[in-house]
Amino acid sequence: MAALPAMARRFVALWPATSFHRLAAGRALGISLPGALGIGAATGLVLATALLVYLTYRLRKESTLLNELFEQVPLAVSLTTLDHRIIRVNRGFTEIFGYTPQAAIGRRIDDLIVPAESQDEYRRYADSVAQGQRVDAEGVRCRQDGSRF
Repeated sequence: MAALPAMARRFVALWPATSFHRLAAGRALGISLPGALGIGAATGLVLATALLVYLTYRLRKESTLLNELFEQVPLAVSLTTLDHRIIRVNRGFTEIFGYTPQAAIGRRIDDLIVPAESQDEYRRYADSVAQGQRVDAEGVRCRQDGSRF
């Protein structure tokens, strides 16, 4: 069991445990999860492990698909933190703006691609997006070489 991630060990450790539910009359009723399913604790542990393995497989598969989509989309895409620092850029971002991932990651997106005269407008749009509003706008952007489009 030591090879399982910490979260999986906690789940597996809790699986055969008894949970208590308060009845209307004030009495507690103990229910064993494997017992409630009509299986033994060992079988419950095997099922829980199989479920964790399956979910891990699905998560990796979905993650791979998302990564491929992120890289293959023919647009400039950047993933940023809430304070607008770049976590990741795709190939399209590198092709359009000229910044390699190493040059962009950790820097603020507005410092890289928003011209000085458009900073206030960018902040207003960013605040609107942070509040869950949709923003449709066009603006001038800068490439790494200083050219604008």
